[in-house]
Amino acid sequence: MNLHHSLLLVEGQQDVFFLGRILKELGLTAIRNIDELPEFWSVFRHESKLRLHRAEVARGRNGLPIHELSSVVCFTGTNHSIAIRKVNGNLKKFRRLILDVDLMLDGGLRSCQSIGVLPDADQKPSAATQSAIAAFNEIDLPAPHGDETLVRGNPNVGVFPFPGNNQTGGLEELLLDCAQAVYPTLYSNANSYISSINLSDDALTANDIREMKTPQGPKKAVVGSIASVLKPGATVQVSVLRDRWVSEESLKVPSVKLLVSFLKNLCEL
Repeated sequence: MNLHHSLLLVEGQQDVFFLGRILKELGLTAIRNIDELPEFWSVFRHESKLRLHRAEVARGRNGLPIHELSSVVCFTGTNHSIAIRKVNGNLKKFRRLILDVDLMLDGGLRSCQSIGVLPDADQKPSAATQSAIAAFNEIDLPAPHGDETLVRGNPNVGVFPFPGNNQTGGLEELLLDCAQAVYPTLYSNANSYISSINLSDDALTANDIREMKTPQGPKKAVVGSIASVLKPGATVQVSVLRDRWVSEESLKVPSVKLLVSFLKNLCEL
């Protein structure tokens, strides 16, 4: 069976789970066993052998989900395989991984039908876009320019800094938009609570509030507060994986629709 192979690169596990939930809503199925990865992605299976061995020794292979065993998670449909890989870092890591994967894959990145880079925009959306484009240019791949997020070619290449539409921020903005649609009361209460915190409290040291004083700090705190109610004691990424952040309701949210449209066009879903 000839599949349309797409590779998506994201910053961290939370992004992996968020995109994975969207792909499942679009009708794709998650690969549960690393040995079932399509042969096209076998390089990632081989890359994970040491990690697999350590996992088997520590906990037993059958008890671990694929995202703990492999460097990628993969979703398949009748005509598609979409691999999502996290870079665990900043824009420099995206560049390095793009160049590395180009060397790893048989035939390089040109053997994929679609490649997408989805970093956080942070405070400079244009910088996030230009960094990815520069990496694509290094390996002579087509890349978006100007206001484009996608260029069709062989392969399709797209860059979509979260939250999209050339806005500053990151995945948190999308999660908060989802929460307003799906958990409106939780969102309102969490937002009120975080807004009410006095960061000038003498009991709080500069180190205590260092991250809260970053542009994304309060937004991450609201997301974390909602997640702590939905999945007490668990991480935000576990809540994103298991709760209704991505659902029929949230797919109607304009910012999420923009992301879904990008994924559909990039991967030709």
